[in-house]
Amino acid sequence: MITSRQLYNKLKDIQVGSPLCRFTEQSCENLLPIIQRIEKLKKEKNAIVLAHNYVAPQILYSVADHTGDSYGLAKRARESSAEIIVFASVRFMAETAKILNPDKIVLDPNPEGGCTLSDGITAEDVKNLRREFPN
Repeated sequence: MITSRQLYNKLKDIQVGSPLCRFTEQSCENLLPIIQRIEKLKKEKNAIVLAHNYVAPQILYSVADHTGDSYGLAKRARESSAEIIVFASVRFMAETAKILNPDKIVLDPNPEGGCTLSDGITAEDVKNLRREFPN
């Protein structure tokens, strides 16, 4: 289990615009009970947390079992023996994990998390493009 000091050492040099991503030793100490609760639940429920590279650093560097891009995480979801997959990402990634794992529970902690790329095209658009460019 990660300590608050270990978490702080991973997060202290992260430079992003949001004040939510400015970490102090105290903020890491405050996160520790939440991290410990999540780790306990993961063991009890046979769950894993998959986190896309773009999610909050405190998730990436503490409770995520695997981090990466959408393709790599979809493969990890498929390969996992966990009964529950918590997918910290945008909506379509959790949907993909469920398609690949219909017998598993897939949880999306941010179901409103959209992706401008996937939201920018409809199923009808794809059908039209396939008709126009069959090969």
